[in-house]
Amino acid sequence: MSTGVSLTGFDPSILLSYYQSQLPVAPSTVTATSFAQAQNSATANDDPPWETTPPAQQSRDAQILSTTNFIDTSNVPLTSTGATDAATEQDNQKLFSLYTALNNLSYLASMSNRSGMTAGQLAGFNTRFQTGLQQVQSYINSTTFNNFTLQAAAPSASASGTAGIAFGSYTYDTRTLTTNDNIDNPLPGLSASQSFTVSVKKNGVTTAVPIDLSKVSGALTLDNVVSYVNQQLSAAGFASRFQRTITKGTIDDPTDASYGLAVAPAGSETVSLSSAAATPALYVAGNSGLATATGTTSSDGTTTDTTPADQQGRVVKLTDLTGTQQSAFSATTTPTTGLTTAQSTVVDSSGNVYVIGNATGNFGDQLNQGTQDTYLTKYDSAGNVQWTQMLGAAGSSSAYGLALNPTGGVVVTGSTTGAVMTTAIADGNDDSFVAEYDANGNQTWAKQIQTLSNNQAASVTVDASGNVYIGGQVTGVIGSGQSSSGGNDAYIAKLDSKGNVVYEHQ
Repeated sequence: MSTGVSLTGFDPSILLSYYQSQLPVAPSTVTATSFAQAQNSATANDDPPWETTPPAQQSRDAQILSTTNFIDTSNVPLTSTGATDAATEQDNQKLFSLYTALNNLSYLASMSNRSGMTAGQLAGFNTRFQTGLQQVQSYINSTTFNNFTLQAAAPSASASGTAGIAFGSYTYDTRTLTTNDNIDNPLPGLSASQSFTVSVKKNGVTTAVPIDLSKVSGALTLDNVVSYVNQQLSAAGFASRFQRTITKGTIDDPTDASYGLAVAPAGSETVSLSSAAATPALYVAGNSGLATATGTTSSDGTTTDTTPADQQGRVVKLTDLTGTQQSAFSATTTPTTGLTTAQSTVVDSSGNVYVIGNATGNFGDQLNQGTQDTYLTKYDSAGNVQWTQMLGAAGSSSAYGLALNPTGGVVVTGSTTGAVMTTAIADGNDDSFVAEYDANGNQTWAKQIQTLSNNQAASVTVDASGNVYIGGQVTGVIGSGQSSSGGNDAYIAKLDSKGNVVYEHQ
């Protein structure tokens, strides 16, 4: 039967959920007993309405039908000052008042759903409901809370938003090669007698595309070299391209712009560059800057720091080793915070440079786990950072050894006072650690060698099968069946390609 009267339903559990989130204990543990015991709680003396025994239906009906003021604030403290939790107590009692009102309105709406209700009864229910609803809305609009703001809003059945998904870059960008003022001038260091090879791997087949700079049309400017290389790639049937890219400034204001070269592989094509005329280079790892702050001491004995510590690891590439050495690039470690040192470097067959060192701060979203962590950075042959990975624990980790893995990537070793693997137990001693990373910076395994005394790995090498050998020192016994000669002993250990210890000799 349609009466033409509609009642709005309320779900008081929404307010209940919010109230429970403010309690000093988890909602799932809130019981009548816990309320009675929480003598220091802001709601120690409260009697939550959802914990009381509901009255019989007839009594409840009479209570609701006799209610003229759905907002009962008789229990709300008049002041929020004095006791430490007075402000919270006042907020809680106001929320109790709202909860009680919504609970009563919800019960009133449920009464209208009973069978046998007449049109006159429904009209009366609706009048009471609208009166109570207006009282609730007025109370929300006029009441202030100490610790939060409560506002009335229309409910929504759904919510939507947008989010961007970052895709990895598959292009290669060089450093700055020229400036806007010299964009029409030949690139420094290039000559028509030079040549190199662009190798493109597609569908498992590698094709060498020769690049002879003597065949470049016009001067050896950046744009002319790019145009010639792309002609050669296109003639060989490949879609990968070279292009000029802005390394500084914008295309809208090129006055102070600088340009480099970008290599953009297409589809499933993989691009690499090589030159038969390439000469050997030497990579040197070291540090630059101050390891500790320097200061001046005044006559009254106070010291003022004048120069803060700014030490950072650094790797330098030296060329022309048979003549006067030249610095092809100098790359300084750039953490987000803290200081770094560079301990060791290795170079793979493609000219990529791996540097291992120590860091006291963070690298972007990679956070330092203790007072010092180990970091591993991969540079390309031009000194561009490819990736950085941190390895550490809630203690101090130090990097000592670095070796190429013939199967790809590198293996690093050092010591740590924390646990660098989930099965390790941090006991405060120095423990040797070994970790393997692939060429993309993914850690494939890590191993920590724990003893009852201090030990640390100082060097590492990897054989053709991927087995890892580390050498170091130990003050006690390195493993089962070994014995200590007192003081510091040398040890050597072998791990297989999965990081499992094969043997340990002291």
